[in-house]
Amino acid sequence: AGHWTDQSWTPECQAAFDTIKGHLTSTPALQGPRFDRGFVIWADASARAAGASLMQLGDDSKYHVIEYYSKLFTKAELKYSVAEREALAIVLAAKRFRYYLLFGPRFRLAIRSDHQGLQFLYKHADERSRLFRWAQLLGEHRFDISYVPGASEDHGVPDALSRLVDD
Repeated sequence: AGHWTDQSWTPECQAAFDTIKGHLTSTPALQGPRFDRGFVIWADASARAAGASLMQLGDDSKYHVIEYYSKLFTKAELKYSVAEREALAIVLAAKRFRYYLLFGPRFRLAIRSDHQGLQFLYKHADERSRLFRWAQLLGEHRFDISYVPGASEDHGVPDALSRLVDD
């Protein structure tokens, strides 16, 4: 894929972008938090960035987004292993969404990732490793990490947020 230029971004591209943005930032996709329910973080990492969404199960039994998050990795973070980048995506999301999560302490935080090893990584990390330190940061929350294949419908949001147009 080539690089985007001012000339390749047409009025049709802008109209499509505006339509998608409208759908992603209005109900039923985006909703306010309900503190009588638990939260779910869906997180993903690519080679260059992390993406996440904070979601809750709605009255319609579907997940609805509370907030989106994405961040380009620093030069140092780009050198992390795949497992470390995936774990970092979770830690960054938990930090970003911390204020929501602190209001719902009676619920276990559900974390969803398409990296199967993360279910066990935090439990077996060497106490001198960054994974262990990150697990300590997450320790203020009661959480469970579940593996969800990357192709699942709800995991598409953080997956897309972790990808760059100019890959």
